[in-house]
Amino acid sequence: MVHAHHLTAGAHALAPLVRSDGDRHDLLARLGGALGAAVLGFCVMDTHLHVVAEGRREEIVERLEAGLFQHTREVNRRRGLEGRLLRGPVEAFRAPSAVELARMIRYVHENPVKASIPLVG
Repeated sequence: MVHAHHLTAGAHALAPLVRSDGDRHDLLARLGGALGAAVLGFCVMDTHLHVVAEGRREEIVERLEAGLFQHTREVNRRRGLEGRLLRGPVEAFRAPSAVELARMIRYVHENPVKASIPLVG
């Protein structure tokens, strides 16, 4: 049986996960490449991200971590940095029901609104 999960990951020591639109676009491309059609919702904040995705927990966590690892390598390469970008492993919380899945997606999509982050086009 396939389940949906709310995945979250953040930058180490509250450092920025993305520092520019270029970083944000790179991360989104890597998330799309890693998870593809499994993504049901997402939000990339400056210091962390949320993804709601369908699939086996272990598989989607592994795929997201691979995409984040690639993003880290690219950010470090562009900025002449070394070391880790993430504070720890990806956390995953299973949606126990369709109602909870809808709540997860709503939470993820409302995250930047609640943080008063202006939307840009």
